[in-house]
Amino acid sequence: MAAPAQLPSARLMEQIREDLTATGSAYAEIEELPIEVEQWRALARRVARGLGRPVQTLILRDGRVIAALGDWPATPEEERVHRADLQAAVNAAALPISEDLRQQIFRTLGE
Repeated sequence: MAAPAQLPSARLMEQIREDLTATGSAYAEIEELPIEVEQWRALARRVARGLGRPVQTLILRDGRVIAALGDWPATPEEERVHRADLQAAVNAAALPISEDLRQQIFRTLGE
């Protein structure tokens, strides 16, 4: 016998829970949601309550909705993940640019 199909809200709650516990935040493209954005926000709050964590939900100008745990990082493992994410962002921002691009930038600025 096949497993019953999950309701969109049950699938969304699973995804929100996974994202919140892995990274401290969850987000979705509003246009791609199978439910209303306020329902997604309510699901995110319900998931956070189930985790015993404070959460804030926001609708962003870029068409996304986000839920962020207010106490992230709260454990040593979350702190490790958080620091690794911050280091990855710093590393990405500090990537060297090619000499050709550098010269093009200086030519443009000099004009």
